[in-house]
Amino acid sequence: MSVIRLLPPTVRRPVVRAVLSGLRLARSPQWSPPAAPAEIRPGPLVVTGFMNEVLGVGRAGRMTADALEAAGWPVVRHDLRPSFFRIRRAGMTLPTEREGGVWMIHANAPEAEIAFLTHQPQAWAGRYRIGYWAWETPRAPAAWVRAAPWFHEIWATSRYTRDALAAAFRAQGRADLEPRLKVMPHPLPDVGGAKADPRRFGLAPGAFNVLSAFDARSTFVRKNPMGAVEAWRRAFPQPRPDARLTVKAVKLEADPARARALYAAVAGRPDIRVLDEELTDSGVLDLLASVDAFLSLHRAEGFGLSLAEAMALGKVVIATGWSGPLDFLDADSAALVGFGLAPIRDPSGMYRGGAWAEPDLDQAAGLLRTLADDPERRGRIGDAARRKVAGLAEAWSAETLRAAPFAGLVG
Repeated sequence: MSVIRLLPPTVRRPVVRAVLSGLRLARSPQWSPPAAPAEIRPGPLVVTGFMNEVLGVGRAGRMTADALEAAGWPVVRHDLRPSFFRIRRAGMTLPTEREGGVWMIHANAPEAEIAFLTHQPQAWAGRYRIGYWAWETPRAPAAWVRAAPWFHEIWATSRYTRDALAAAFRAQGRADLEPRLKVMPHPLPDVGGAKADPRRFGLAPGAFNVLSAFDARSTFVRKNPMGAVEAWRRAFPQPRPDARLTVKAVKLEADPARARALYAAVAGRPDIRVLDEELTDSGVLDLLASVDAFLSLHRAEGFGLSLAEAMALGKVVIATGWSGPLDFLDADSAALVGFGLAPIRDPSGMYRGGAWAEPDLDQAAGLLRTLADDPERRGRIGDAARRKVAGLAEAWSAETLRAAPFAGLVG
């Protein structure tokens, strides 16, 4: 696998898929299907994910573990990353000697397969298994269906993700798996400790500061930072001293060509900058607390964690009115941008087939101009946003969780 990592992404992905498919065919006969809950003994609650990484899915995994602990359950946190270096063997064990209980894999289907492939089948045979998945286009990949039968439940981050998974199940003749799907929004962190510190992040105090953020590993084309920059340039053909756009990026080295294009697009514009810095979870919240608005002209989102966090902080969100975030965005709580659907064209190869949104950049530009000059409107939308996103917490209340099918198996 070390040699495979040296290949370009467009070559590496199909090679990795082929290798994993071969390993799954060889090892899956040793895997046990999900046992009836009545046959599972109460035991530990293990949450596996990218617990130590600056990844959106890593942050979400940590927040899920925090939310489960807040509900009163002790959580055994388990980092998935070491599994990627042990794929050739299935000798790993979970970080608990106790059997039974619940194993939640807070990672998408391909990574869940790696967890299954690398851990001894007897280590997870007698556990209630939950997958926590997100997907960004109207139909999830066909290959994801093969991992689904090994779970008792699959938590989808939004109704949009649930529908994408259900579409994949039906297309592969596995509509019987649909009852395992459950919409479960990401839990949000306590934002009460977030500290606004514009100077810490190089923001202009007193200006209309707008933040757009993306991880290049989630692909430039889907996250669409170029659209955010273009909308800003249309909104303000000449730089204004009282309006600034910060494009927060992570792992630009994942796509050097588009990173260069991004820097070229902001060249000569002192009111636009790229902030290429990895932040801690608390640092992300502090940055959100330090701006006036969050701009996301995404082509598709499975949930939209940064949008929800910005709303929890009372910030106005300007976002494409499509896909996962519509579970918590509406015309009162956000500035929604219209769109048309366009065929998916993703040079990275991560997303293939189907259609996604092409946001109306002129409308986005108009919203930016209006909001820059109307702080009272920003305040009204921000207040509505805070109230709207608070509703996501109901899914994570102790009362709701205690009524879940897995609850009686934690002990």
